[in-house]
Amino acid sequence: MFLLSHLIMNLQNAEFKQINFYKIMMLVLDVEQLCSNQTQPIEPEQIFIKYISDRPDHLNFWKMAKKIQKNVCNQEISSGQLAFKCSTCFGDTSHLFCSQCFNIERHQNHNCYYTAVTGKCNCGCFAPAQNCEVHQTLEEENLNQFEVIPTDLADKIEQFIMKTSSVYDQAMKQIETQWYNYRMAIMQLYHLCEKFKINKIQQTIDKRINYRDYYNLLVKSQCLHYTIFNLIDWLIKDREVFQNLIANVFQKQLPNCPYSLYEGLIRHQTLQEVTSPELPVFIGIVIERLTSNSNFFEFMCKVNLKVFSSFFLLAKNAETKSADAILDYVDLLNEQQNNIDPQYANKNQKKIEEVNKNVETYLQELQQLNFTSFSYISCELIKWFMSYTNEIAMKTIVDNLDQVQVFEFLENVYCLLHVPLGELFSYPWDGIKFFGPKFRSIKFDQFNMISLKNALGPYYDKFKTENADLNVIRNFDYGKCLLTKLIDCLGKATVSKVPHKPFDYKFSMNEDVDLKNYIHFEGEFIKEIENAIISLFCDSESTPQLEMNFISVILAQIYHLIKKKRNCGVKLETLLAQSFSQFVDQEQDSSIKLAKARKMYLYFMKNASILDKLFIKILCLHLSLKEYSEPQQFLDFLQSILDDSIQVIKQNFQQILQRCIQKFFTVWIMVDDKVDQMYYGIKENNQRTKLESLDTAFGKLYMYLFGEEGMLDIYRAINNMLIPEIQTQCSITYFYLLRMITSDLDIYNSSIFYFSKQEQLPTILHQALQKILQNIMNLEGQTTFQTLQLRFEELGIIFPTKKSLLSNFLELDENTKLLKLKSQYPPLYDPVIFASNIELKQTAMQTLYQSGIESKTLLFGNGLFQDIKQYNQKNQYLIQKNILNRLSSKQNLIDNLQFLSKYQNSEAETVIFIQNLMLGASYFRIEELKGNKILILQLLHKLHQDSESESNKLAYACLIEQSTKFSFLQDDLSLIKIQAKPDQSQMQQNAVINTIQHTNLQSCDGCKLQLQFKFYTPLLLFKKSNYEHLSMPETLISQLNNQDHNLLQISVNGCSHSYHPNCIIQNQQLQFYNQLPGWYKQVCRLCNHPFNVQMPLNKIISQLEVQFFNKALVDSVNESGLWEYLVKSNQNQHPNIIIEIYMQIIIDMLQQLFIDIKRFRDLNKTIVLNQIIYLLEQTIMINQSSLFKIQPRAYKFNAGISILFDILNSINNNIIVSQNKKQLKKEILSVALNQKYVQYKQILLDVFGISAQEVQELQDQSKIQVEESDPFVEYHLKIYEVYKERLSSYLGKNFAEFHKKYFTKGCELCKYHNQQFDYSQDILGCVICQKVFCMKQCIKSKYGNLNQHAVQEHSGGSFFISLITGQITLIQHPISLHAAFDLFYYDNLGLEKINSVGFEKWSKFEIDQQVLKKIVEIMVHNQFGITISNKKVENSQGIATDGRL
Repeated sequence: MFLLSHLIMNLQNAEFKQINFYKIMMLVLDVEQLCSNQTQPIEPEQIFIKYISDRPDHLNFWKMAKKIQKNVCNQEISSGQLAFKCSTCFGDTSHLFCSQCFNIERHQNHNCYYTAVTGKCNCGCFAPAQNCEVHQTLEEENLNQFEVIPTDLADKIEQFIMKTSSVYDQAMKQIETQWYNYRMAIMQLYHLCEKFKINKIQQTIDKRINYRDYYNLLVKSQCLHYTIFNLIDWLIKDREVFQNLIANVFQKQLPNCPYSLYEGLIRHQTLQEVTSPELPVFIGIVIERLTSNSNFFEFMCKVNLKVFSSFFLLAKNAETKSADAILDYVDLLNEQQNNIDPQYANKNQKKIEEVNKNVETYLQELQQLNFTSFSYISCELIKWFMSYTNEIAMKTIVDNLDQVQVFEFLENVYCLLHVPLGELFSYPWDGIKFFGPKFRSIKFDQFNMISLKNALGPYYDKFKTENADLNVIRNFDYGKCLLTKLIDCLGKATVSKVPHKPFDYKFSMNEDVDLKNYIHFEGEFIKEIENAIISLFCDSESTPQLEMNFISVILAQIYHLIKKKRNCGVKLETLLAQSFSQFVDQEQDSSIKLAKARKMYLYFMKNASILDKLFIKILCLHLSLKEYSEPQQFLDFLQSILDDSIQVIKQNFQQILQRCIQKFFTVWIMVDDKVDQMYYGIKENNQRTKLESLDTAFGKLYMYLFGEEGMLDIYRAINNMLIPEIQTQCSITYFYLLRMITSDLDIYNSSIFYFSKQEQLPTILHQALQKILQNIMNLEGQTTFQTLQLRFEELGIIFPTKKSLLSNFLELDENTKLLKLKSQYPPLYDPVIFASNIELKQTAMQTLYQSGIESKTLLFGNGLFQDIKQYNQKNQYLIQKNILNRLSSKQNLIDNLQFLSKYQNSEAETVIFIQNLMLGASYFRIEELKGNKILILQLLHKLHQDSESESNKLAYACLIEQSTKFSFLQDDLSLIKIQAKPDQSQMQQNAVINTIQHTNLQSCDGCKLQLQFKFYTPLLLFKKSNYEHLSMPETLISQLNNQDHNLLQISVNGCSHSYHPNCIIQNQQLQFYNQLPGWYKQVCRLCNHPFNVQMPLNKIISQLEVQFFNKALVDSVNESGLWEYLVKSNQNQHPNIIIEIYMQIIIDMLQQLFIDIKRFRDLNKTIVLNQIIYLLEQTIMINQSSLFKIQPRAYKFNAGISILFDILNSINNNIIVSQNKKQLKKEILSVALNQKYVQYKQILLDVFGISAQEVQELQDQSKIQVEESDPFVEYHLKIYEVYKERLSSYLGKNFAEFHKKYFTKGCELCKYHNQQFDYSQDILGCVICQKVFCMKQCIKSKYGNLNQHAVQEHSGGSFFISLITGQITLIQHPISLHAAFDLFYYDNLGLEKINSVGFEKWSKFEIDQQVLKKIVEIMVHNQFGITISNKKVENSQGIATDGRL
């Protein structure tokens, strides 16, 4: 037997000669038996008595060693877990309650609050009434008087653990040599077959691969593992003296091994977790108890760092057709293993036979297949170890850099990352995340600086005060400085290659996952390097000179790594040319050719470019700090520290440039929203490094450094991409060049990380931030810091953390308490800044249009125009000025015009690029421009004539006019200005803005072709949220909501767009959302407004179309949960159900009209309501002509008390009861003329189709008598204020008031906040009814607390405010949007988050009036679902679709 033979062999060792041989034999036999029979595990106390010591005094010593102190909870509260404080009971002390101990009933009406502070729960330390029931009594006992374990007992414990661990080590070494031969699915299936006694499948597996011996080895190793750690856990729990003993034993050398006992155990832990038939013991708890011994903690850190790679396994995956069937059966058995039927195999022979055939097929497939991908598997222990950021852990890293295996691991990982695309399925994120918490720790800066001292040696003092010369840089020991050693890990990786398999131009799921992981990995790694740099520079010994010198050191380091490791092989352009020749060029089909080219770019996108990106980032940082006035100064510096000639530097820079352009072009051509967001750093990716900014920044720096040659090199690098379609190449080229010209946004994004704690920015970053703010504030006018930060994130721009940096350009408006631009900074519009977010770009254009801006500004923007005006000032836009000078040369301008005249391009960026070149030429070389006027005008006229885009035609016409007058640098007042009129409807907008935004209402908003016979508009029908006490004056509600009917249950929303029947449905996503409500599946193609009904707008409409529309109405209200009410209210008469739906829609739309007439007009609701009334008329006619016609239900409204009831009474009498259209118009005309609100007169006439001629014919002058104020109209005119006032009274003035009011109420369901709370859960108050709920489900229900409440009390729609973060959660059952936006913000100006500050600051978090206004609009217009749907389009993060919230 394996264990027996191994133990006998080790008896020859001197240290084991004193062990009783008989005891060892019994131990081995019993452990063998234990390993063979898992159903009878030996308890730790039995092991102690049987194998260690059966003396009662030894066991008694162990029992008495436990220390019993005060009955204090001491529950560890880690980051992210809920903890509570009560300032009423304990003031501002450092007390904490964990979620299990905090009891609301003991703190009613106290100032209680959640805190993000970590530590231990103090419950039990206070007066009994202040503790929870568990920790009420205080107990105190004498500590154990024995401080030393008896020597003989200590020896026996050590001998048992050593010997068992030695056997375990040998067993795991055998497993290590074999585990690659077996698949996880087989291991799991075999083990379950053992438990269920399914011998047939086991025999099939053994016949093929002889698995039984290996399986027995796995079972034995797991038993040994369990025995060792279960015993140790039992020994040391709450017993410090035994903890010290085991800590000492763990540090001793394992017999016949070059490593310690502890190392021998943990080096196999990952393999144990992967191969163990059952879930193994988590050893982190045991090790954490031992770390109370400081010597062991340091030892543990050293060992963990030494064997870091062993925490990971690299698994090879093989994809087979039969694997899923095997895994499905494994899942089936797993579900039943808690209650195994002894007769399972006999009762399920048919299923077993089926699975057995699948097993045979699977094993045969494995023999014929090679692996298809790699996966990294990490053990649980690494997650526990990574969390340590104390001084011992960090000191251990710095003191043992040469022994830290983390660097070697990262180096190997980064090399493996560049296997062909799709071959790495699971990434080892823990390698990066290991350093992250340490770099961000406030304690780490000193250790970071110590490592720098070690690397500099005798040069350190001069390094702090003097400019570092080449000798210092050459002698810098990169291996002794943590940061430079980390950078060295990136040196060996090479560019990814085309895989050795048949070339398929389609994009597989594995390739998609691999690519996005790779981009994510790049961003995360660069971000951690940033954190490391900031950590180093935060040390008290850091000086400005040291920082500049260190930047030079890492510039030189990265440059030489790139030169020697990345630029020494075949150039990227050569690899591209070879691959295109082999796979792409022979393809004849242009679409497939482009698809193959795209796939080829993707393969080479994994081009080991983190070194490039770091180099660019540090280069941008150096340039920002030094602010060179001439490119030659920059070149001189580079030559001095890189120790190369300018020519050699340029050659290396060329290869970096090619890789940057390759990545930029690849992302563009992919057309993948998720990749775009990651690459540009948009939305939730905003905190990671902006990879796009680095790629464009290097193009800018390259041209700045190398002038005319640099520009030509950029064009060559673009041509090297070999893009099959000239139109596509043209679009990407101009966009790349525009990103270089229009702003220094790329340099800002690349280097702003360094200035996170500084009060002033260098000129280049100051100018970039100024321009960004001028563009965003042009969009916002006035705003809060929160909205400003959101805009930065939406545009992929890093938001500065220092208020003072923003206050240079912004000030607070004393009236609105909102931020606005200072008067010296006019708003700007730079379309390229908005290019990454089309929605914001459209919003910006609409804002400009309404402000009456020049048409040329709408077409081209005015950012560069304003920059050029400042070129003559000192140090203004130096890099941009230099680049624009190169690009706007006469030859380059004419070459581009001639190119475009040959290859027409419809992208808006193309015309903007030409206009920018002409702006530059007008500044730098106006005479040359005038000398080539005729040729330029000829080319522009040809472009204007050939352009198929109306907006481009307009733009070229504008360029022709400017070229004729040479007025590029003038405020040309002769150009058409767009004058906005406040009351102008959407249909009357200026032709210029219509052309630019493609919103011509006579054409389909989908295909842009003319609308003729049939066209539709999308509508959204919802059940109104239940807060009717706010929706209408109480004196009028009884008319609409009484025992006969409730006509206030349906709301209707919509947008202003119209479509052909086939165009409107192209944005549906039914296949992905089969179980979800209709409104969540479909959105308007143009504005993303959700809808669930398509209403025909044509007046010539068939009965069948009316019936289809009516069915859609029924389906939508049925889905909203109103069907039962409608059936009951209308006695199950289908025609009357339809009529009531129409009446509710009309009532809701009339409410909307009197709430906001401008909004009603802008959304074309006049047309919609007119068509609804028309469709109601048609519905009545169809019912009247039916053989089974039903008498329409008559509604009773008290005419004369309100305009609303006068209108409804006329509709009832003249459409529903009788069909008298002339009388209807006559009565409506009387209503319109007899009311004092003249603004509604015309719109009421339009809604009911009353023409000017009919007004003259039907008007009865003798009866005109203007009514006094109408209660319905008056209420709706001020409804926003009514809602706002009510909500303000519910919320209080600030977060402190809101929190105190709601927090101590406790959850409406569980009456506490602590029943199931942990980590990222939330506590929320429903502001509509002021009830409080836990976010997690407190009672057994189909839906979560919030959804359940919204359904039961608010008709499915409501919003909740977090008592932890102050954020708003929206519900439109069953869809939830958690933490949609912040309601409170700090003192009008602050950036702090509520849950990151102490409660004493809560009173400074005031209600954001802009957000409150938004909430009011959502409530008034019932837009809960619309808001959620819009968020889904922007970013689905935070949305739950299953009603679980």
